[in-house]
Amino acid sequence: MVTGDLDNNGLDDVTIDFGEIYGIWIRMNNSSWVKLHNLSAESMVTGDLDNNGLDDVTIDFGEIYGIWVRMNNSSWVQLETQSAKSMVTGNIDGQP
Repeated sequence: MVTGDLDNNGLDDVTIDFGEIYGIWIRMNNSSWVKLHNLSAESMVTGDLDNNGLDDVTIDFGEIYGIWVRMNNSSWVQLETQSAKSMVTGNIDGQP
């Protein structure tokens, strides 16, 4: 489970992996569930990867599928074909 403001409304949204049967879901605006993906995750993190004010969800789907990010709550982008032991997000370059 991870949290982050995915739609830039000032409220954190909750992303939960319900396992292989149900997949990954997001609780948006504290009111509705939105299915994010059918697969289960090895790990998940949130953070604003493209500095646009929206948190993005980064998911490690394991050795078969690798690491993907859901950019701006709309499109999937593959970051890496390998799986990771752990993931974190942060402002590495110090830019605003």
